Amino acid sequence: MILPALIYSSPDKVLFSHTEAARYIGVHPNTLTKIVKDKQIKAYRRGPYKVYKIKELDSYINALPEYDEMGKGRLERRADECKKMVG
Repeated sequence: MILPALIYSSPDKVLFSHTEAARYIGVHPNTLTKIVKDKQIKAYRRGPYKVYKIKELDSYINALPEYDEMGKGRLERRADECKKMVG
């Protein structure tokens, strides 16, 4: 059985569930749905669930502007999001 909040991995790829992918790129799951509809990130199916390749998520993140309107850099935003996920 595939559970939606798990991370799937194999030697050549890593897949995130919809919720985990949204957290990874720092957006709400509904925002990720819009990003997928805009074809900026591709979603794959594993049974009834959507999953996302980490390489494609990283490519999306790397294509974002370097700094946001607050002057915070991409890496700083990612570090903040990772801290939220962990603790």
